[in-house]
Amino acid sequence: MNEEETKQLELRAHRKEVQRDPQTIVPVGKSINPPEKNNPEKASALEAERRQKLRPEKVFMKWQAPEFIYYEKSRTWYLVVVIIFAALIAFAIISKSFLMGIAFFVAGAIFYLYAQKKPARLDIAITDKGIKYHDRLFPYENLRSFWITYEPPYSKLLNVGTKYLTVPKLSIILTDQDPVALRKILIEELPEDEKMDEGAVDHFSRRIRF
Repeated sequence: MNEEETKQLELRAHRKEVQRDPQTIVPVGKSINPPEKNNPEKASALEAERRQKLRPEKVFMKWQAPEFIYYEKSRTWYLVVVIIFAALIAFAIISKSFLMGIAFFVAGAIFYLYAQKKPARLDIAITDKGIKYHDRLFPYENLRSFWITYEPPYSKLLNVGTKYLTVPKLSIILTDQDPVALRKILIEELPEDEKMDEGAVDHFSRRIRF
């Protein structure tokens, strides 16, 4: 059994042994605090929050990760893609659906450009204030849940659900991070959600090495 397989077993064991208290999980759209109308402690609470934001953050774990997993593609891979899109365009022409043909052509061009794209290197950090993703901090209060997908060598991901409409989910690639140590940190701040596991689109992209 290699080191990554050992980490995978340890992560499964830690999920069974340590679970977040369900009472502390806040349903989506709900507030963990009661309304603050006429609350005499509101001013002091806001002041404490302001001081919390001003204090230096504590970094628990940090690493550099590629923006996405890049697969080297052979000539055969590109040939198969060309044949598929050529067949789709031919079908559209035979069906006299020229708009469909244009749509398939544009889709093929975009697919080709994305297949050529190389991933950028991102700075990742897990801190006491939130998760730093490249040059942006996602505070814990703006995150919904997390799930660690750890199935080496195929998939090692930290999936995080957010409350942002523009970025509803973060998929962060793990390199040599200990998934148990990572879970111990995040379970103190966020609930786990198995629905955040690798989605069908991600799984399909990985299968076709896109």
